[in-house]
Amino acid sequence: HSTCQYDSFLIYAGADASAPEYGPYCGTDRPPDFDSTGNQLFLTFISDVSLNLGKFSFSWIFVQPEGGLHNTCIVCRVYGSNSHNKVPPGCDGRGAAILEQSEGSFASPMVHGTDTYPDNSECAWKIVVPEGKVVHLSFEDFVLEKTASSGQCYDHVSVYDGEDPTAERISYACGDNIPGEITSTRNTLYVMFRSDSSVRKQGFVA
Repeated sequence: HSTCQYDSFLIYAGADASAPEYGPYCGTDRPPDFDSTGNQLFLTFISDVSLNLGKFSFSWIFVQPEGGLHNTCIVCRVYGSNSHNKVPPGCDGRGAAILEQSEGSFASPMVHGTDTYPDNSECAWKIVVPEGKVVHLSFEDFVLEKTASSGQCYDHVSVYDGEDPTAERISYACGDNIPGEITSTRNTLYVMFRSDSSVRKQGFVA
């Protein structure tokens, strides 16, 4: 419904629902990428008693402030050039982003104002869990460039069973078939994403 009176999603620019409100969002149009003005966002989702439809997912990154709090931002899969669209950790040439939470999500970067990843991307994430545990990795969305004729992967995700790309590669994927769940044999898993210089797709969420 155009007024979002049935099911809706709201963003509050602060710690709770007393903060400035953005939205509501509903329907099938993707909300715009959102930059916070501080270090907290409060999100709410409300549905009514009928019509169970699709689902949504979101991801975020944090950026350290440069020159004060006014430049602090939390952005959703954004890749751009201005101060509020930082290249996300793991894609900035400073090494793999370290993910040490017991569970979480990460995604390919996204060009600001589009729903596609940038050309010539190279991103890496190292997932680390406590000793004696293993990592289970699954993908929710997955659309990467692949040639229909030869099946060649121009853009791809590689997964290594260890701390870095010298470990055994246990998955190499592209196209639009979501890879099956991947399980490490140790407490670390290393994930790499690379794209070439042309043909952008929607990317992945893991």
